[in-house]
Amino acid sequence: MNAHAAKPDIRDVVGCTHVAGKYNFTDKDYLNEGADELLRLGTRVIKLWLTPNPARDYPFNSTWTKPASMLELAKTPYYQDVFAKPFSTFILEAFAPGHDDGYFKKGMTPKLKAKEQEDFYQLAKYLLTKYKGTGKTFILQNWESDWMLTSPGSKDDPDPVAVQGMIDWLNARQDGIEQARAEVGMHGVKVYLSSLTTLRRSTSSPARWRARYPPPTTCCPRPTATSTHTPHGIPFAIRSSSARRWTIWRARLRTASFLARTTFLSASTAPRRTNPA
Repeated sequence: MNAHAAKPDIRDVVGCTHVAGKYNFTDKDYLNEGADELLRLGTRVIKLWLTPNPARDYPFNSTWTKPASMLELAKTPYYQDVFAKPFSTFILEAFAPGHDDGYFKKGMTPKLKAKEQEDFYQLAKYLLTKYKGTGKTFILQNWESDWMLTSPGSKDDPDPVAVQGMIDWLNARQDGIEQARAEVGMHGVKVYLSSLTTLRRSTSSPARWRARYPPPTTCCPRPTATSTHTPHGIPFAIRSSSARRWTIWRARLRTASFLARTTFLSASTAPRRTNPA
């Protein structure tokens, strides 16, 4: 990195998650009420949920219908309004409707891979087209990868079938994004994939777990790592996990994919892992 390059504005580095609060304050729809509060706080980085259950994620003063796709959800007035706000970065916890979030754990058939790729292609193409020239960045992300493979707190190794399924699942997502980039380009707007991983301190042998099951794909050259236990990390986001508890997310700079815009890399530069060996 150029030592003389301008440092990014802290408002474009430190952000906040807005999802599934237990109360509201105004008569605005809840998605946009929270976004407005974060803008008032000063940040221009927001993490939102783009999932099949928006009524659970953003319940107040809103009338949701069950979305048929992520693209359909992104086109709703609620999301159109929030995407029009002056945020520089949107991190979207993105899951397509039609199956359980962890369906890949039973293995990904060619048909399932193609469907996952198509879902992310359609969403990425829309974002790259609709928000061309705005300077916005959209990061499409999954929930905590290690906890998707095993139960939270588990000390067991994940099933190799599930590991391979996650590899194929993440690669299919990246393939869809790359397909959209190749078709329409990234002109004044960026769309990236991020794989979120919690730093596991509770495993019986963390070194063995990481050695046997490394990060399940290399199609994301900067996987996101989050933990409240990282002693030498740096905080990059504040998250409300419930209405009553706030925690600081911490991440090591070398693994944070969205700490600053200067750390973004095109996933096409990384080799792809095809098996957990």
